[in-house]
Amino acid sequence: MLKKNIVTKLSLLLVRGLKIGTPTAYTGNKQINFFFFDLFKGFLAIFMLEMDVVASQRFRDLKKAGLFLLVFV
Repeated sequence: MLKKNIVTKLSLLLVRGLKIGTPTAYTGNKQINFFFFDLFKGFLAIFMLEMDVVASQRFRDLKKAGLFLLVFV
């Protein structure tokens, strides 16, 4: 009963968010677009750089796992 109540409330919030967000997306609101489009590219670049650093640090694990890891991928 509790799970159904939570799922119903979350679904209602999702639908209401879509109802509010849909007209806002088409108005060309530059204040909102700044956060969702312009800043996203910068954060994506930082995230990708961090992933590159993590991947380069994990090259040592490739020696430990050996050929199995190369064949598995």
